[in-house]
Amino acid sequence: MFEISLSSYLLLTLYLAAAAFLLFFRTRYVPGRAIYLFRVLFPSWRFFEDLCELPVLYHRVRAADGAFGPWRKSLSSDRRHLYKLLFNAEGNKLLAYQGLLQQVENDMQSVTEGSEAEFASSVSYRLLERLVRKQIPRSELPEGEGPVFFQFRLSSLMQGEAESSATEILISLEHEY
Repeated sequence: MFEISLSSYLLLTLYLAAAAFLLFFRTRYVPGRAIYLFRVLFPSWRFFEDLCELPVLYHRVRAADGAFGPWRKSLSSDRRHLYKLLFNAEGNKLLAYQGLLQQVENDMQSVTEGSEAEFASSVSYRLLERLVRKQIPRSELPEGEGPVFFQFRLSSLMQGEAESSATEILISLEHEY
């Protein structure tokens, strides 16, 4: 049979006690990046309390000899179905993408004035570039000879507000598709 040792019980009890103790404190901004990454270990049920700003990703495309087209939303929301209560791979993927957007937004806060070009070589920026490259449908690519370029924009938008009130966080460099 499966046995759990006394030390496992004590460790689990200590973890649950620490999580319960931390529920009574207001959350604060933690400046250290290493501590920020440990936030997943402590559950928080306060995500229903307030509306917040969410990062939204847009992209635009141009041919080598043309001008950029309009900004289009890169990530669409997942349609809800009853069967997705049990199996929701697409929803989990969208949550991972949203986590990447939040990580890029958090990383942008540590970028100093004038070092935006260095940020383009960071891991989170390159992951975002690959995400946008994957999200551009073939129907949006201009036909013709020559290379195609794209650009993406990360904006912050308060939940429930119009897209025109979004605040720009990042406008990328031009990338070849």
